[in-house]
This record gives sequence, C-alpha cells and structure tokens, in this order.
Amino acid sequence: MREDLEQQEQMQALKAYWELNRRWIISVFVALALGVSGFNGWKIFEANQKSKASRILSEIQENIDIQNFEITKKLIVELKNNYDDSLQRGLAGLMYAKALVADDQIEAAENELRSLLEHFDSGVSWLARIRLVGLLLDLRRPSEAAKLIPESIPPEWTALANDRKGDAFSALGKFDEAEKLWGKALKAYSLDSSQLVAANMVSKKLATLRSEVIDEK
Repeated sequence: MREDLEQQEQMQALKAYWELNRRWIISVFVALALGVSGFNGWKIFEANQKSKASRILSEIQENIDIQNFEITKKLIVELKNNYDDSLQRGLAGLMYAKALVADDQIEAAENELRSLLEHFDSGVSWLARIRLVGLLLDLRRPSEAAKLIPESIPPEWTALANDRKGDAFSALGKFDEAEKLWGKALKAYSLDSSQLVAANMVSKKLATLRSEVIDEK
C-alpha cells in the first residue's frame, strides 16, 4: 500500500509541475523559434529565474542521491531565500523530506513538510499534507494526523486524503468514521482505472473492519 501511495503522490507532483510551468516553457520555445523577436523582456527574466531555481533543484536531487545532506540543506535554504514562491522550492522540499525520513531524521522531515503546508501551489501543499499524515501515523500520532485533513478536499485528492484520514480514525478507534471515509476513498479510486490496486487495498480494509464488528456482536 505504501508503494501505491507513493506512486500516486509522484503522479500528482508531475501534474502540478506541468500545470504551473507549461506557459513559460512553451513561451521560451516560441521565443527561440522566433529569434526572440518581439518577446517580452519580463518573460525572459521570469524564465531565467525559473531556470536558476530549476538548476538548484537539480543540484538538490544530485546531492540527495549521494546522501550529502549538508550541501542539500544549504541548497534548500538558498531556494527558500531567493525562490520561496517557486514550484521548484516546493518540489525540493518534498524530495528533501522524503530523503530525511529514509535517513531516519524524522523531526527534520516533519518540520520540512510542515513548512510546505501553506505553499502557493495546491499540488505541493496537498502532497506535503498527505505525506505528513503518513509520517504522523507511523509515529503513532493519529489525532494530529486526522486534524491535518480538512472537510473540503480538492477533487484530485479525494481518494488519497480520505484513505489516509480513514487510517487515522481507525487508529483512534473511531471505526464508524473510518468506514465512511474509506467508503469515499473507494468510490473515488474506483473511478480511475489506474488505481485498481489502491481500490482493492481499501476494499480489504473495509472487509476487515466489518468482519471485526460482526465478531464483536
């Protein structure tokens, strides 16, 4: 289930990156094709800024790959100081937090994810929220995890958010609430043919929960 959740998270991150950057990416290619004739100077500057942020993001990925966290942290700070409102900053934070968890630096990972909860891009902020919920559940802090997911959830996050919130309520012993949330998650997963594995996992959780209720009776 964890691998399936990570695949969903990666898909959401890629969608977020393209949606935010497709305009300037296309603009740059058009400008090159036209020899930059008549191209707005501000757009060139904007593209250049995004290019610098993307370079730092690439360096962060390279240093994460070799587990050089000292340099990675410095690069993260550089992004925060100079490009805090960029998608690259958000994606870098998500990568960094994931690497910190793998390195057992849990508190640092939690802090990094929390710093992204108010990111301007909803894809980044929701991805950080979902990952933080998972982290808190692993730390046996389900009450905090449940509070992180609000009543209003963007359509693209309905399945994953309700799935994880259901996990939190189940851990709290609030099985009626967990059943309702997993039911919503299952319905959303079932609408996407690429999420059949996730749908099956939620079905199993619901079946297990219902069988336990019957046994208690």
